[in-house]
Amino acid sequence: MNAGFGSGGSFSQAVGENVSLENTKNDNKIMRGNERRCVNLFRMDKDTLIKLCLDLECHYKLKCSKKMTILEKVGMFLYVLVLGASNRQVQERFHHSGETVSRNFHEVLKAMLCLSIDMIKLTDPTFSNIPPEILNDDRYMPHFKDCIGAIDGTHVSACIQEENLIRFIDRKGVPTQNIMAACSFDMQFTFVMAGWEGKYYVVDAGYQQMEGYLAPYKGTRYYLPDFQFWKARWKILRIMPPYSFYVQRDIVIVSMALHNYIRRKALADPAFQRLDKSSNFIPSDIFRDADDIQAEESSQESGALQINALRDQIACSLMLANNDY
Repeated sequence: MNAGFGSGGSFSQAVGENVSLENTKNDNKIMRGNERRCVNLFRMDKDTLIKLCLDLECHYKLKCSKKMTILEKVGMFLYVLVLGASNRQVQERFHHSGETVSRNFHEVLKAMLCLSIDMIKLTDPTFSNIPPEILNDDRYMPHFKDCIGAIDGTHVSACIQEENLIRFIDRKGVPTQNIMAACSFDMQFTFVMAGWEGKYYVVDAGYQQMEGYLAPYKGTRYYLPDFQFWKARWKILRIMPPYSFYVQRDIVIVSMALHNYIRRKALADPAFQRLDKSSNFIPSDIFRDADDIQAEESSQESGALQINALRDQIACSLMLANNDY
């Protein structure tokens, strides 16, 4: 179950042609409003979302259909990752059948896994340059000039069938899949091994000190901020739906690839911007909770209905007044 990672037609055609009016409305919903709304719903700004759609179409064989644009397909997929949304919730939000929602999710997941191969890897595989985060910081240079990254592990929520549950119980008594990742100093994942069972060993000194691996002093704990940013961005990692375990594993890998993609492509990601200004920043409040987003959407829809009703009332009154004359 472990997994490790070391077209036809233009995007404008996919958005604008051979799709129903309902799907055009969904695209408008995805892109309307200010940048903050897009970041809240899809965890990336509009420009980065468009770049992602273009890359998935041009390089990873994701295609539009007669009923759905690439933008809507990707938007639905990201909506699931951001909120941990169920099939029913996606149906209600995007107005598609459960079968269409499920088929689209796996289609985009397949394309995203191909993207992951290119995203989760070293940007300098020969290690010819000292990372600028080390080179330009007097606290770390020259002590860490030969350090190429950090390795750590974390746990992600897992939804496991009862007959296999015991194998995935972690030290807190809940089912998880165990994740090991290597990270660079610019907050990108360079390697991930996902899908381990939640079993653990009791050890007294953490990682063994050996050539090529610099372990912390005994009694000293550290936690890579990459994991905090990654988990804060995608709520599905905390409330995993009941997909097959292979799909749950693939979701972890794809979410890490998207983390890297946003780091490389987004010009103004709010979380990374705050991190770059303060290395001690913890992103617990930078991404809004799913309940807040859904409540805001319900409030906006309610407000729109009230305004529409008022408009209709005014129009009727004007028509009646004109008839009197």
